[in-house]
Amino acid sequence: MFQLEGHAEIGSNGWPTQHRGNLHYIEYYHRPTKAYWRSPGGFNPVTFDIVNGVPYVVILVANSLECSLMNYPEQGLLIHRWNSANGWERVQSTELPTNLEMNLMQQVFDVRDKIGDAQGFISFDRKSYREGDRIGELTRWINEYGNSCEKYRKIGPVQTDVKAPEFVGFHGKPNF
Repeated sequence: MFQLEGHAEIGSNGWPTQHRGNLHYIEYYHRPTKAYWRSPGGFNPVTFDIVNGVPYVVILVANSLECSLMNYPEQGLLIHRWNSANGWERVQSTELPTNLEMNLMQQVFDVRDKIGDAQGFISFDRKSYREGDRIGELTRWINEYGNSCEKYRKIGPVQTDVKAPEFVGFHGKPNF
């Protein structure tokens, strides 16, 4: 077990039954390694885990715009590994430890969640929903049911003015 500090900015959406709207950004900080991560809304990590002292962040990319912007990542996964000298480095899925846990206590509405909140953080008690969920199981599911980014690659690039997001990382303490 390790402690991860986090901060997110979520706007309101105006719907009377939802408390929160779109996620503007999310950031995490692991104090012992000084690994800081920040990503824009829509690119929410499913894990920030540590294997042999090295932090990893994994983001599932699942729609045509995200796949096109990120150059159709293998298995639809954006995988970053912390390098203490250079910061975050994007790596291939072959370099991904499959025992990483989907451990972030955040959610985008889950059918098991009766609260009905569009986006938010789950409580420590509700963490049991995520117990045992592993990245290896996610990649097996992707292999079995199909890689959405490969499907979108066949359709072709999305014509848009939207720029590919920049994932920020640096050495030092963030301002939260």
